[in-house]
Amino acid sequence: MQGMCGVATSEVCNIMSSPFCFYPSVAFGLNLPPVVFVLQALQQEGGGGFESMQQWPLANAALCFVNIATAAIISNKVQVEKGSDIEQDGTVYQADFTNTRNNSAARINEILCHDPIVAVYILIGCAYIFWQFEGLSRNDHECDNSSFVSNSLICDFIFIALGGSAFCCSAMCLWRRR
Repeated sequence: MQGMCGVATSEVCNIMSSPFCFYPSVAFGLNLPPVVFVLQALQQEGGGGFESMQQWPLANAALCFVNIATAAIISNKVQVEKGSDIEQDGTVYQADFTNTRNNSAARINEILCHDPIVAVYILIGCAYIFWQFEGLSRNDHECDNSSFVSNSLICDFIFIALGGSAFCCSAMCLWRRR
């Protein structure tokens, strides 16, 4: 357990100390509260009172977790340190950052356009947006836990609005720094 916590702590420190930290911070900060709201609601008497919502909050929590995990994965892939091995077109070479701005732009382009994980995430992101509108239409303000659902929806829609902007700002910070 100690080793696993050390690895997780090290990775979080790497992500948060980089010029690309804005995007994962926004993803984590706006997707963690809906997960917590679902856990709080489910701990209440009667199983959370989500009968009218069916499984929306649980699926939303899973989608929020995917957003957090993917932000960490993208952040780790974008941040290639000098001397690290980079694989491009089947060839492995060491990052030398002789032309760092081009390298940063090339890594971001490679990740956004050619990475299969990001391709799947884009599809999941489309489903996530649809799922928020589904939750909005199902939200029953007479439900005991309507505030949990409403607060989740607020965080989710703010993430939809700010997530892309945060990614672009992080990419620009990375490009300008290197």
